[in-house]
Amino acid sequence: PINRRGMVADDHGPLGRTVTYPDAYDPSLLTPIPRTRGRALLGLDERAPLPFSGFDCWTLYEASWLDSTGKPRRLVLEMIVPASSPNLVESKSLKLYLNSLNFYRFASDKDALETIRADISGAIGCEGVELQPRELYRTSDEPSALLQTWWDSQSKQQRFSEEVSDLAACAWQLIDDEDLGELPNSLFDEDPDDALLRTTEGSTDTRSDPQGQPVSEPSMVEKKENEERLVTHLLRTLCPVTGQPDWGSLLVQYSGPPIHRGGLLKYICTMRKEVGFHENAIERIFLAIKNRCQPDKLCVTGRFMRRGGIDINPTRSFGYSKGEPQIATRVPGQ
Repeated sequence: PINRRGMVADDHGPLGRTVTYPDAYDPSLLTPIPRTRGRALLGLDERAPLPFSGFDCWTLYEASWLDSTGKPRRLVLEMIVPASSPNLVESKSLKLYLNSLNFYRFASDKDALETIRADISGAIGCEGVELQPRELYRTSDEPSALLQTWWDSQSKQQRFSEEVSDLAACAWQLIDDEDLGELPNSLFDEDPDDALLRTTEGSTDTRSDPQGQPVSEPSMVEKKENEERLVTHLLRTLCPVTGQPDWGSLLVQYSGPPIHRGGLLKYICTMRKEVGFHENAIERIFLAIKNRCQPDKLCVTGRFMRRGGIDINPTRSFGYSKGEPQIATRVPGQ
C-alpha cells in the first residue's frame, strides 16, 4: 500500500507474507524498521532533537519457552522501547521470534528474559530496551514498576523544570458523544486537517489574571484549572503493509488552554484511512495538538488492540516529569 502522503510500505520483513512458523531459536528473525522513515513524513529532521520524549509499551501475550527440565513456561511480558531508539521492531517478526523460543531450554526465567531483551536490543540498535513479566490480570491504575522506573530515570536525565501535580482526582473524560454535525464520506478520503484542532479560547494568548488583565504566562493555579484528561475509543488507522485496520483508544492529557473537544474528535475521525504504524500515528497526533493548541504540557498515548498476540501502546510527551496513569490504563480488548 501507499500512504496518502506517499509512504511506500516495503522491506518490512515477514508482515503481509506467508511464512513458516519456526520451532528453533532464531534471533535473526527480528526485523528492524528505521523510525526516520515515518518521521520524515512528519517534517522531523533526523539531525535535530526530538520535540518529545516517550516510549512504546509492548505487551507480549505469547511468550513461552522450556525450563531446564523441559517443562513449558508461559509469561505475559511488558516491553519498553524508548522513542529515541533509531529503529522499532516489526511486530510479526517479533511474534515469529517469540515462537522460535517455544522449544528452547533456559536455566531460569531470568536467563530467558535477558536473552529476549538482548536480542531485541541488538536488532533495533538500542540498549535502553527493558523487559519484565506482567500480571495477566491487572487491577491497579498505577504504572508498573518498570514504567515508573523508566519515567523517573528520564526525568533525572532531562532535568524537567516542573513537577507534575497530583492528578489522581482528574478522571478521564470521554469525548465520543460530541456532536460533529454532518460528516460527508469524502472527509475520510482527505488528509487529516490539523486546522480542525483548536482551543475554546481561540488562541493561547487570551488568558487573564483574576483582575481580567491578559497574561502571557499562566500561573500555576491557572494550569491546574486547565488540566484535562480526554479519551476517545474511535481511533482507526491502516497498517502500511497489509492495509488492515488498526483499532485503538487515544488518551490525551494536557495542561493549558482548553482544547475544543469536537475539533479533537473530528480530527481523530478523519484518520480512519491514515496509513502508518502505531508509533507514527501517535507522533502525528501529538505534533498536531502541540502545534495547533500550544498546551503548556502534553502527553498523548495510543492504546491499540492486540494483533497476533501483541499490542503496541506508544506514549509521546513533553513537560511532564514522570509517568501518569494513562500508561497503565488498559482499554477493552487489551
